[in-house]
Amino acid sequence: MAGFIAPIASAAPRSTGAAVTRVRDARGFAAALPQRPSELVVISFVQAGCRACRYAQRQFARVAADNNDSARFFELDVAAAPALCRDLGVAAVPQFQLYARPSTDADVGVLDTVSGPQAVHQVRERINEFYSGGFDMSDYEFAST
Repeated sequence: MAGFIAPIASAAPRSTGAAVTRVRDARGFAAALPQRPSELVVISFVQAGCRACRYAQRQFARVAADNNDSARFFELDVAAAPALCRDLGVAAVPQFQLYARPSTDADVGVLDTVSGPQAVHQVRERINEFYSGGFDMSDYEFAST
């Protein structure tokens, strides 16, 4: 799957030490989702040329660098996968979605969605809540596999 996701700092799928990895398409998105319980994935949906997105990207990179040991961070340009973004309910950018898998026999689910350039601080708060036990997984509907 390495061919479908690449560090933001480079178009090639090589490690640059970047805390945020760019997702290019639906296959890359699927590969980015949590594979095990207690793993949190945060995906930033942005659009090239969007001023608010550029601001949010800088903030998101800081959150990712600060939390790189506890969560995985990805970015998807909505123009690269418009059908996928539509299916995921991305109606505005920047938008951030937090994904988790509550147990090994459950599907991945969205824990939270926040939008807007000022929403990055909410992402940081949600990460802290998730790892401090603040999210009650029973409050979310996850389909069994």
